[in-house]
Amino acid sequence: MYIQLPLGHKCRAEKFLHIRRFVSTEVLSAWVCKGVNNFFPPEFGFILSRNLNGTFGCEYHRGEDGEILAYDSWSFFKLKRIWKNLETSGICDEWMQFAIFVRKDWVTSKQLVVFLDFPRYLMPQLQISLRSIHTSDPYGWHAIFVGEMRKLYDQAIWDLRGMVWEVEAVSLIF
Repeated sequence: MYIQLPLGHKCRAEKFLHIRRFVSTEVLSAWVCKGVNNFFPPEFGFILSRNLNGTFGCEYHRGEDGEILAYDSWSFFKLKRIWKNLETSGICDEWMQFAIFVRKDWVTSKQLVVFLDFPRYLMPQLQISLRSIHTSDPYGWHAIFVGEMRKLYDQAIWDLRGMVWEVEAVSLIF
């Protein structure tokens, strides 16, 4: 069976081996509409269409004897950044939402990893971090992903605190 992976990459579904893809939700939705809608678990598709702050999920695929054949896991985060543009003195804001989907085939030891809506300007750092993952560990991808999200959350808090400090400084003058 052939599947069309996002970004025009074709491969045999049973032969994906540590494939990593960075795609947008729109690309994934178009791919799903082309008849691959049974590839991802329904719960994963559900979170992409909901207004959630974040979630994690997993699903096991078992054989007739109950043996685990494959394991799907996913993480999803939403973040709002608000900061002051130093060049224009204007207030900027940005909604970001990211997801990762990992399918680990325990029989063949192969994996498919899909990063959704990850900003291009953050990809170089993520690519560096991904080098430290032992590819047989399906949870390592989530650890790196969460680590990168934590950095973004920290930055968002400091950006917001900077604006609050500015307001507090003005209120102390009066």
